[in-house]
Formats: sequence, C-alpha cells, structure tokens
Amino acid sequence: MTQKRRWTKILLLSLALAALAGMAYWGGTRAARVWSAWRNPVVGPQTLVTVERVYLCGDRELVQEGPAPPEWQGLQAEALLRRFPAEEGWRHTLNLPVSVHLVQEVNELCPRCRSYRHLGIKDGYLAVFAGPLGCDRVCLYQEKRLPVSSLPPDFRAKLEKAMDFTHQLPEVQAQLRQELEFPDEKRLKAALENLDELQE
Repeated sequence: MTQKRRWTKILLLSLALAALAGMAYWGGTRAARVWSAWRNPVVGPQTLVTVERVYLCGDRELVQEGPAPPEWQGLQAEALLRRFPAEEGWRHTLNLPVSVHLVQEVNELCPRCRSYRHLGIKDGYLAVFAGPLGCDRVCLYQEKRLPVSSLPPDFRAKLEKAMDFTHQLPEVQAQLRQELEFPDEKRLKAALENLDELQE
C-alpha cells in the first residue's frame, strides 16, 4: 500500500511540475510579447487615428478619424514621424498603441475664408488682408494713397481695434465685421472707393 501511495505522489508531483512548466512557458511567451509591445509599440488595428488640418484663419478640418488604416498597421513612432515630417507642418501626439493624433498646419486660408477680405493697418497705411477679421497674417496690399493719419479719428480707431480683433468684445467684433470685413473683392472695391471721400 505504501508503494501505491508513493507512485501516486510521484504521478501527482509530475503532473503538477508539467502544469507549472506549461504555465511558465505560456506566461513567459505572453510576457515577452507584452514587454516587446511596451518597449516598441506599433500602430495596431485598434489604434484610434485622428488627422486634422489647421488653416491660417484658425479653422480646423477633420480629415480622418477612426481605426488605423491597414497600411499604417505595424508602423512604429519613428516611421510615422518620417511619413508626416514636422518640416511639412505636422504636429504629432503619439500614444501608441492606443492613439495617433496628427495635425497639419496649412499655410493658406480654408476654402470658406479664401474669398474674404478685411481692412486693417500695416506700416501706417490702410491695408487689405486676406481672410476674415482676426486673420492678419496675409497682407495683400497697402493703400499708399490712404495713410491712416489722413483718415477720420473714429475710422482710425476702428482700424486699430480690427488689428486686435480677438481681444474685442463680441458686440464690437460684430460692428467691425459689418464695417471692415467683406465677403468678396467686389464689395471691398466699393468700400475703398467710399474711403477716398473720408480723407481729411
């Protein structure tokens, strides 16, 4: 009987050792995969990708949002940085393998704002800027025949407020839009013709 118990113990111990060896192998392989994914994360099928375009006027366009496209899957952070270089206006927020957020700063106005023009001041002269008020980065031309000093004081004050548009109260912004912002060139030209009469 003691012989039988002895073999039973040996058998049970062998089975337990085999189970422990299997668990160690399976767990070790899984742990190696987790460690590798943590050290070198890649874009996977569950990675949430957001791609945006930001225009000079400040408008944002959502280009893509959703799971990573198949051609991105398997890419590491370095490959994404090469594919979307900072020199081409890309900003990156990479949280691999969870998410990728790419924003491209475009050096032009959005399609909605391209036709807009507004009046402002540049180097002491009345100037025409591309885009709506608040977007003063693209000066199309200066009206050299209209120095700001030759304009009535109340109109000069409006032009100065226009150059600091984002810091104005909403009601002031609305008034400035009515007087200094134009949806197209035709209305801008009509306003410039009227300005000749305002010169002191």
